[in-house]
Amino acid sequence: EKYIVLKSPIFPMLIDTEEETHSELTDLECALMEYLDGTRTVEDIYKMLTSFQTTTLDEERKIRQSLGQFFTKFRDVITYATTESERKRIYYGASEIILPYEISIELTDKCLMECIHCYKESSPTKSTFVNIDQLMAFLSNIAGKVYSVQLTGGDPMLHPDFFRIMEFCKDHFNDIRISTTGLLLTKQNVDRFQGTHV
Repeated sequence: EKYIVLKSPIFPMLIDTEEETHSELTDLECALMEYLDGTRTVEDIYKMLTSFQTTTLDEERKIRQSLGQFFTKFRDVITYATTESERKRIYYGASEIILPYEISIELTDKCLMECIHCYKESSPTKSTFVNIDQLMAFLSNIAGKVYSVQLTGGDPMLHPDFFRIMEFCKDHFNDIRISTTGLLLTKQNVDRFQGTHV
């Protein structure tokens, strides 16, 4: 998706994933973006907004005016269609807690290399690995709320459950990045990386 909406209790954002820019949204704009699911008309959205409580004619006029301003402001973002077409999920984050757009997880400090520029000072002698049960619980908790996950290390492929972790991420997040030396890539496992950035 070109546009992603990141919910947040402090500053919800509309992110342009191609231009790598973002703009802040008001709470109302964030809520309206959620209604734009490809199955609703502008009139449907208006009726939803006025159905929450009894509204006067003046309040209804203000709602229509706010909707008009919203569609004008985001005319370059919103596309109109004559047929119903449910779109892919574009919502991430949460309204009640702050969640990042992307996260980076260091699976281990172990690496087959011992590069002098490594900020982790990773090496073949290191042996710390992220606890798989805690990690899977964490990933399950943020699934669908965070857009991008980077798996790194050390060399993340040295984690004994690396492929289980990667497959879960591929199933539950939009953008998966793997930072590896590539030394453990083989003809047998390279196809498993399809759908990720290595």
